[in-house]
Amino acid sequence: LYTLRSEMRRAPEGTLARIAELGFSEIEWWGEYGRTPAQLRALLDRHSLRAPAWHLAPELLAAERLDATLRTATTMGHKHLIVAWLPPAQRTSDGFKRIGEVLSTAGRRLASEGIRTGYHNHDFEFERVGNETVWDVLLASTDASVVDLELDCYWAFK
Repeated sequence: LYTLRSEMRRAPEGTLARIAELGFSEIEWWGEYGRTPAQLRALLDRHSLRAPAWHLAPELLAAERLDATLRTATTMGHKHLIVAWLPPAQRTSDGFKRIGEVLSTAGRRLASEGIRTGYHNHDFEFERVGNETVWDVLLASTDASVVDLELDCYWAFK
């Protein structure tokens, strides 16, 4: 839904209806659109859509917010919680080490609920910082048994 964020802000029901008309049955969720998770799930159900993956802000996986995030994910039917972007101030080796730890900690907690965490890259993860990239740091600091990496081929190539 990131691609359709403007349309979703303007007319969520119509946008989801059009997505279903085009033959899609699954979408990758992004945004809240001024509605509760239950209201959003009702819209998905109305149009026979599923949203197994959710692109979310990294702070939603922090320990103090994880229970609320789990409730939203359960309501929406999400099975993959993907951090889709980090603010520029966090794009350091230490920042990527921390996000790897957050993803791993949350991933271990959510695994019993059948939910995995993950990270979606852009191009900045492949810039060199000394002898490595922050992508290298992220790989080294995540627990692969509970964290997935959603490789965006466009950004990786760029």
